Order: sequence, then structure tokens, then C-alpha cells
Amino acid sequence: TTEGGANPSLTMQSLTYGDSFSITLAASGEATLATVDQSAAAGHLNLAPDGHVKFVTADGEADSVEYVIGSNKYAAFSAEDGSHSTSKMYEQGGASTDDYFDITVGEHGATVITTIDATTNQAALTLDTDGPIHLDAGNKQLYIDFNGTSYVHFNQNTNSLKMMHSGNTNDYFDITVAPEGATTISTVDADTAVGHLTLDTDGDIRLVPSVGGPKIKESASAATSTASFGQIWVKNEAPNELYFTTDAG
Repeated sequence: TTEGGANPSLTMQSLTYGDSFSITLAASGEATLATVDQSAAAGHLNLAPDGHVKFVTADGEADSVEYVIGSNKYAAFSAEDGSHSTSKMYEQGGASTDDYFDITVGEHGATVITTIDATTNQAALTLDTDGPIHLDAGNKQLYIDFNGTSYVHFNQNTNSLKMMHSGNTNDYFDITVAPEGATTISTVDADTAVGHLTLDTDGDIRLVPSVGGPKIKESASAATSTASFGQIWVKNEAPNELYFTTDAG
């Protein structure tokens, strides 16, 4: 059947009374394809081409392909030629479009995964897998950032882990692993020399070398004294000598 008027339509009835498929045309050429299953909810719409299914949308228009439940938009795709391709999922079945999850792909396949909480900062991203999680970076670099600044850097080219201070990223703690598992733990203070390394344990500090005892680099004198701390150090005599200096110096 066909109907004219402000919203003309074409309806095809099935052999079962009340089950139908319709195409309705509204203002601005907006068209709606609808199915009705009178007795259940099995009026599926199947596209079975002997070729591709193509969705052709406006270039650069936000949410140009939308997924809707009732009146709620819960997901969308959009793209802009020469710029990006974007997929969004809105919170709680589209209860709001203010909070969402976004995947955007730019040049060279560079991909940004973003969560947005419009009013607070509760848009957590959780990876809960029934198996391992592998982060496989092609250039062997992994970063943890905040507001675009890197504060943790895993560098497999140098086999190192670096943690930078939030106030000055030139001050950092570093663990580097060399061949045979030889490991160096270091601190860097960019402008002075107070990048101390403190071991504050709720138990013993135990040094268990495979052979012999721990080695202490010799120096000409003790370091500056610190209240409540004594120093064990090795003086650069020939042969070198083991010293202990109290907090009084």
C-alpha cells in the first residue's frame, strides 16, 4: 500500500496479518525503514547483498551514523576526510551523551582511546581479561602520561624504567638492566645533588650476594652528616679503609 500527504509511505504486508515493512519519507528527505511484528519482536531487517554494504554520510559531520534505543543515542560513528575516523559509545545505553568512550584513528593509524566524564573524573578505563594483557609497542617505548606530560617511561631499547618527578621531569629514578641481568638503580637530580635513595622497609634490609659481601665505592671523605644517621663508607687509601662516621661528623 502507498500513502501520500506530508509523510508519504510505502508499506508491504506479509501473509501474517499485521506484520509489515514500510518506507516513510519526512521533511528534508528524511526516510525511515521500519518493520512490524504484530505478535512478537522478530521483525528483523536483514541486508543480504551480493557485494558490499555501504553507508555514505556527510564528511566531517559529528555522529553521522547513529545507533539508537528508543530515543537514546548509545553509539555513533563519524569521519572527516584527511583527518580522522571516530567511534563513540555513550553511557548507560545512551541515558546521556555527556559521558562517553571514544576511539579516534588519525594519520598513520595513530589511535587515541579516550573516556569522558563531563562533570567529574570518574570515567575509569578497566581492562578485565580472562588471560594475559600484552602491550606490544613497535618502537619498544611505553609511556604513562598526565595531561600530555610523560612521567613513567619504559624503554626496551635501553632496557630501562624511568620514573620522573611531577614537579620537574629532569629529576628521576631509573632502573636499567644490562646483559647477564646486571642491574643499575640510579637517581638523577638535575640541578643539585640531593637525589637520595631511601630504603624504608617494614622489616629487615637483607643483602644476599652470590659471592662475598656488598661492595662500597671508595671516596675521599664522608658525606655531609644527617641527624640520627650514621655513615659506613670506604676511604680511598691504599689499600682502602672501612670507616664509620657518626651524625656528629
